[in-house]
Amino acid sequence: GKIGAPYRTGYCAAKHAVMGFYDALRAEVTHRGVRVTTITPGYIRTNISVNALKGDGSAFGDVDEDIAGGMDVTRCAEVIMKGFRKGTPEIAVGEGFEMKALLIKRFFPGLVFKKTAQMVKT
Repeated sequence: GKIGAPYRTGYCAAKHAVMGFYDALRAEVTHRGVRVTTITPGYIRTNISVNALKGDGSAFGDVDEDIAGGMDVTRCAEVIMKGFRKGTPEIAVGEGFEMKALLIKRFFPGLVFKKTAQMVKT
């Protein structure tokens, strides 16, 4: 929920909304001693793209290149659990360029916007 990715508009919209919801919830409940942790995953090797639907409603049925090159799911779980134990409010987990993009976007958002626009197939 931090960077919009081409061809994933609905997915990105949902993730950005979830991040905003939990950021607001964190602010509302922290004074009660309730901790809220959000996970910001990069590409993780799962079957999400296999189960994704194409525009016509049929199954995509394949692992896309980004996910195939993503972080191992067991390693991902280890990073998340370490963050939980430390009480980290937001855990960024992954190992590809998308993780560097989180930092780059903070300081040079135009660069990230340009790079993601170049990913669009014309």
